[in-house]
Amino acid sequence: MPEQPFVFLPLSYAARPPRIVVVVPHDDERWVRWTAAGLARLSRVWGCNGSVVVPSSAVGHPAVDRCLARLHPDHVVAYGPSWTTFDALYPGTIDRLLAEKNISDNSIAAQFKEMLRKEPWNGTVVHEAEAAADSLRSRLGANRRDDHVQCSHLFDYDNARELTALAAVATTPVMGVPATLVTTPEALAYAMHVGIEASDASGDIPAEQWREAALRGAESALLSQLHPDEADRAHAARSHEAALCVPITRAFQHREHIAVLGNRPEDFALAETLRQIRGTVTWIPWTEAGLSDMWLFPGSASERLLVTSASLSLEETQQRINTRWDRRPVRSVDPDEEKRSFDVVEPDNIELAHPFMVVLKNAWDQPRSLPATGESDGSLQASLSLAAEVPRGLNPNEHRWQVTLTAANHPVPPLVVLDSSTVTATGQCPWETFVRAADGGITYWSHRYDFVPSGASLAGSLASPKLAWPGIKRILQVAAAADDITILPSPAGRRAAITERLLGSRAALEALAASPGWLLLHRFTSDAPNTGCPEGS
Repeated sequence: MPEQPFVFLPLSYAARPPRIVVVVPHDDERWVRWTAAGLARLSRVWGCNGSVVVPSSAVGHPAVDRCLARLHPDHVVAYGPSWTTFDALYPGTIDRLLAEKNISDNSIAAQFKEMLRKEPWNGTVVHEAEAAADSLRSRLGANRRDDHVQCSHLFDYDNARELTALAAVATTPVMGVPATLVTTPEALAYAMHVGIEASDASGDIPAEQWREAALRGAESALLSQLHPDEADRAHAARSHEAALCVPITRAFQHREHIAVLGNRPEDFALAETLRQIRGTVTWIPWTEAGLSDMWLFPGSASERLLVTSASLSLEETQQRINTRWDRRPVRSVDPDEEKRSFDVVEPDNIELAHPFMVVLKNAWDQPRSLPATGESDGSLQASLSLAAEVPRGLNPNEHRWQVTLTAANHPVPPLVVLDSSTVTATGQCPWETFVRAADGGITYWSHRYDFVPSGASLAGSLASPKLAWPGIKRILQVAAAADDITILPSPAGRRAAITERLLGSRAALEALAASPGWLLLHRFTSDAPNTGCPEGS
């Protein structure tokens, strides 16, 4: 066998917060409050602007799962509420528990309450959310290696070793909708854009004002109204500015705005997830047409509104949006001459290609070069471990981030089957960090996950794995083996394999195909067109 070629692989480096799917408990009567509690907890995590909250009842819905698969999260976690949160959702629970235990002494009761409020509450709905998160985690191939899960829960209290608090990264104060005000679908539809903060603030916001704010999204002035003293110097918790991040995509941004109708948990989950993929998405859980609808329809004739729903049929969705269009308060021309500026579509017909990736704004698209060895099947194996590196603005002792590396001439499809063993080099310790294919390249957890001694150096605490970029043959083999499928080459594939063996490597075959020698090879092939497909291909 000829010696394997040695190459320098040009890479693009990006540091980013982890993408998280938080599965929250579901209760038919209080599902909005449970979802708001999970969103309030996520709003305190760095990366909440690129992450989603999904009620457990919506996990498994085809439209929601399709979007979650395209989002390709780094972590799928179950929200674990504390007794404080549970008592806020079901007032008087702790007092009833004290009465059941016959604790009448005031000092003992106060100590018991203080201790209990910081403990996790584990009820049936929490166990259901944990089961839904575990099932979703397995299907998406997130934060799991073998039977071990890197991060399985998001509790009410921070765990600095797992996920970084937003306040630890933000350079300005962050604000959101006070949790006590998010009790209706309209309030949740607006809070979805800006985030929720743990606040006992009270107030009476009319339903129409919530609706206008939800339709205008982050452009609404409602958050400034709720925080008049902080509006000029603070950012919304789910804004990219608060997280020191920017959203990037590898394609032109879609011009269509998306509206999701329906007041069910799956409708919220669909809108919440589509926001991270398409950008401009509005959830409309109310049915009444009103003055706020003036913000719904696009003002430019070249823009279109895509209207969909996870709970409503196509006919019901069409009827509801037609009613809004016919009753909208602002019209530019005679109603008979107006062309409807919207299209009603099934969720499965919404394009999900090229989702946004939220990255640290001063640590992305950075050039890197890594020495690698070319394998005979076209795969590349890194010859050296990556150097440990801390992006500007982050602290390795306080912050946890994802590293994403992409190679323009060697893309890696974000398939669930391309797990750590496929994208790490031979001999690499599988437990150093969690590695997988994502975002067209390879991503891994910033810190070492295996044994880290106390007082370790920077190089000893940060992950520096040796990675592998699988070739197309390796990718097909892994994907086929996962489904117990046998791959048989076509006649053209057989000829390519023979030529590859003669030349010594697939890289040599690719070089030949891009050279004048390719024309010489065609002198020896038949001129007769091959219009049919081989049997069984």
